[in-house]
Amino acid sequence: MKRVLPILILIALLAVSVTSAQSDPIPLRIAYQRGDFINLAIEQGWLDEVFGDDYIVETTLFPSGPPLLEALNAGAIDFGGTGDAPPVFAQASGVPLRYVASQSAVYGNEAVIVPADSEIQSLEDLAGKRIAYVRGSSANYLFVLALQAAGLSVDDVESVPLAPADASVAFQGGNIDAWVIWDPFLTIAQTQSDARILVTAAELHEKRVYFLASQAFTEAYPETVSLLIDLLQRAVDWIRENPDEYAAYLEAQTTVPAAVWTAAANGATPADIEYLNTAIVAGQQQVADTFFSLGLIPQAITIADAVWTPTGEIPEPTPEATPAS
Repeated sequence: MKRVLPILILIALLAVSVTSAQSDPIPLRIAYQRGDFINLAIEQGWLDEVFGDDYIVETTLFPSGPPLLEALNAGAIDFGGTGDAPPVFAQASGVPLRYVASQSAVYGNEAVIVPADSEIQSLEDLAGKRIAYVRGSSANYLFVLALQAAGLSVDDVESVPLAPADASVAFQGGNIDAWVIWDPFLTIAQTQSDARILVTAAELHEKRVYFLASQAFTEAYPETVSLLIDLLQRAVDWIRENPDEYAAYLEAQTTVPAAVWTAAANGATPADIEYLNTAIVAGQQQVADTFFSLGLIPQAITIADAVWTPTGEIPEPTPEATPAS
């Protein structure tokens, strides 16, 4: 009996140790950009509601997609959302990312803008002009498409890579001739500087938003990834049901009046969050191929290699978009 008792005690201690390890909260580091759906979920308190004591949630604000994905590559964040170009540049640089969901960006916009009194009246007039954009961002892709639409190349203009805050100062100060930018900065520029739109992203391609996670996180916590995607769809549903409250939320985030945001939406509502299908992958592949053909990324990449879905397979599109939740 004297020998059995220590063994039983050891087994009990091991059981307690295993139980404690299993109950340790999961670290969840989420990146967001001002005014995006993740920002909305934070403001509404939904992260605490969904993840509670089972997770240690940290949130970090980023000014744009490229630094967000730099943080993902460094292992500083697990999940975040960007436009179409940042993950292409990141994947081409070897960042171990995974596309986990997407959304057609019909709500909010991106555009090439010029000052109200600018002599630039068409895309062709951009030749020889100083054009600001965030290198590696979705604005970088719109910059390329706008030049192609005008029969111009990047060599025909003076590229001025600037972060949004710096570009805003340069735009208001007359130090750049045009600016390629997304909301909320686009609407702010129209409100504060009476900026004039030359072309919107919607006129040149189907602009999409992508939600991304690190490869390690999707492999370790696939159920958590699904919970995050469900949370994004919850934000979409809330905005559809509360458009005035959403406009007020955007006003609080940007100081642009709610009425301006309502007008900018022009009656549109956000699209559903979707897991990636073959059509979405093909569209993103076109973005990647365009950048490679222009020598803007160091190697050709295959988007499908970086796609995560709950089943492990990339499905064909259905006649109607299926929400991820």
